[in-house]
Amino acid sequence: MLMLKSSKLIILKKRSSISRVLQSSKSSRVSVFSGCGSHPYFLSYKYHHRTQFCRAYVKPLAQSSSAIGVETLLATASRLLRVYYVRKDHDMSGWGLHVWGDGAHNHTDWTKPLPPSGCDEVSGCYVWDIPIKKSGGPEGAYIGLLVHKGDQKSARAELTIPDTSSEVWLVGSEQAGFLKAPDLKDVPAGSITKQAAIWVDANTIAWRHPLTEADGQPRSFRLHYSRDAQMSITGAGVVGAEESFELQPAATVLPPELSRKYPYLQFCSALHVPEQVVQQAARLLQGQLLVSMHAPCGEALAAAAQGGTHEQQQQLQALDATGVQLQGVLDDLFTYDGPLGYHSAESYSSDVGSVRVWAPTAQKVELLWWPGPRGGTPEVHDLRPGGKGEWSMPAPRAWDGSYYKYRVTVYCPWTLRVEVSEVTDPYSMSLAADGERTQFIDIESPISSPAGWQEDMSPRLEQWTDISIYELHIRDFSACDDSVPEPLRGKYLAFSPQHIVTASAGEASADGGGAAAAAAALNKELLPPTAGLQHLAKLRQSGLNHLHLLPTYDFASVPERQEDQALVNIDLSEVSADSPLPQEAIAAVSDQDAFNWGYDPVHWGVPDGSYALQPDGLDRILEFKSMIMAMHAAGWRVVLDVVYNHVYRAGPFDRYSVLDKIVPGYYQRRMEDGEICHSTCCNNTATENSMCERLVVDDIVHWAKHYKIDGFRFDIMGHLLVSTLSKMRRRLDELTIEKDGVNGRSIYIYGEAWDFGEMVDNARGVNCGQMNLA
Repeated sequence: MLMLKSSKLIILKKRSSISRVLQSSKSSRVSVFSGCGSHPYFLSYKYHHRTQFCRAYVKPLAQSSSAIGVETLLATASRLLRVYYVRKDHDMSGWGLHVWGDGAHNHTDWTKPLPPSGCDEVSGCYVWDIPIKKSGGPEGAYIGLLVHKGDQKSARAELTIPDTSSEVWLVGSEQAGFLKAPDLKDVPAGSITKQAAIWVDANTIAWRHPLTEADGQPRSFRLHYSRDAQMSITGAGVVGAEESFELQPAATVLPPELSRKYPYLQFCSALHVPEQVVQQAARLLQGQLLVSMHAPCGEALAAAAQGGTHEQQQQLQALDATGVQLQGVLDDLFTYDGPLGYHSAESYSSDVGSVRVWAPTAQKVELLWWPGPRGGTPEVHDLRPGGKGEWSMPAPRAWDGSYYKYRVTVYCPWTLRVEVSEVTDPYSMSLAADGERTQFIDIESPISSPAGWQEDMSPRLEQWTDISIYELHIRDFSACDDSVPEPLRGKYLAFSPQHIVTASAGEASADGGGAAAAAAALNKELLPPTAGLQHLAKLRQSGLNHLHLLPTYDFASVPERQEDQALVNIDLSEVSADSPLPQEAIAAVSDQDAFNWGYDPVHWGVPDGSYALQPDGLDRILEFKSMIMAMHAAGWRVVLDVVYNHVYRAGPFDRYSVLDKIVPGYYQRRMEDGEICHSTCCNNTATENSMCERLVVDDIVHWAKHYKIDGFRFDIMGHLLVSTLSKMRRRLDELTIEKDGVNGRSIYIYGEAWDFGEMVDNARGVNCGQMNLA
């Protein structure tokens, strides 16, 4: 029998239960569909609270105004699914069930999960009774189930439920469901794929668990370590650890200083890390770490509390176990303020330079050296570890202009293994095409700048209110401009009259008269040599003075070598205006063509090679600087679009992953369970972590100083903290024309001052939302 109560669907096994349901309901009326064959009927049940009787009023289905779509409903909604949820700690406070899938009648709102219907008297499990559709076939009904508390996620299952099944079991943090009651001894006491314990400073681990049982009995907590990642979690708890250390329950909430740094963890329990662990942190952080929680079980508690045997420890009832996030302890113990990346011999006034990378969790770091941008077998050199997580080696002067990568051996929380990954330098200043290798260059060397660069000056800006901005995309500016020499279309040099004239002269030389044409075009009394530059000149005359370039750093979505770019080969003149063919042709090559906006950063500190005539090495730098010089000469101040809120890829395998191959899990902002945050669209960066913050602050100063950039527009600025922007502002203000060639105080910063996702309401600290910046 199928019942509708307060717009919710309930399936009843017995009609007698209708009176009971109505009696406990605030509503006094329900509608029930019953009957079969060609004579279904509609029952309107009304409960009389005064007499406590339930009366039924019967109408044929066709006569009921409430019977719209009932035949369809009867055909599909004919069964109830009971969802059992087992938590070994029996703590259901705040947990609810999120439901989705084709088999579900009602998808739940994420902010309004279903509370448990009650507790099963036989199993002791918490249960939900939810209506699902009858599949009518052997495949069953697809349904998704996720137990969560806000953004804190626990058990999850996506299942196809056969029509013959009426129950699903969810256990702990398991990411799979069971169609029959599992043997709990075989179900892991925790999730090794989660990292819900956060090591927030040297002496504190935060974990959202009560420190005691409901009856006040204390729980015990331990930190487990395996260098080779050999640990696993069973029904008895963590197994395979090389070493384990007791963690002392310290407080039911984080202390004020940690709550200010980690607002979203404020109400987590605090576990004290003993000094013997802190002293060994450099070694322990290079392996796999788990934290476990146990409840007392008989006399084993006393034995365990006094340092009992492993067997006695195992007698404690395993409640939960999880991996460990390391960002806090890395900031506390291993924040490094020395040089990073390549520093040439000239910068040291020496015959030998150095190369350094920050990789405090790495077990080994090697440098792979090649003479050129592609091909060949690398020379392999070991880097030496330092005291703050940095690895370094000398770099001889002869390496200038050659290429390198790192080979990092490090534990990866995403794969639960020790991985060996090849990766470019996060502090790269120059690259091979497609970011395949980092180039050894001195960005401050005269060979890294075109002629006249030292004399280049930004147009003067009197006050901020004088700013007016014109936004454009580098490729769009000239890709279809027939007045631009074909090799320069879509390139940096399409902004440079000198290079346009030179290229035009080269084209004209084939027909004769090229030198005369070039000399005439360079006459400053003539119009700029292309339609695009003429348009910019008119805009400048009209009062616009800042040119905002969409992302120009190294991004992933465009192949940088022209021979690798796909083209659309379709003659639009032969296609009707409403034909789908052009769109289909573009979609077919969209991942290989020459266009993208560029909001998929890989290396923040290097100009993208797809806009350069030659994407390997120094040429992209020289061409970018030539563009800046030309715009300054035309009266434009130049603004770069910066995307510090995310990177394109993470993990140990993707070719476009850089930061996460070196210190896995550190540079990416993470949810409380360890999952990477993706609210910005890609892999969010944790610029609140000290070394990630240092990277973006160093980067913006690099662009201001070495490329004479006049302003920065921040994509999704609300995903950065005010403290980070303040550091950027202070560092920029320190730049002077006398010392650095630029006036840092004239550099303008603006951006998208709105927050959302994990950053909303200052959950990760005071962010750059409009209300915090006003």
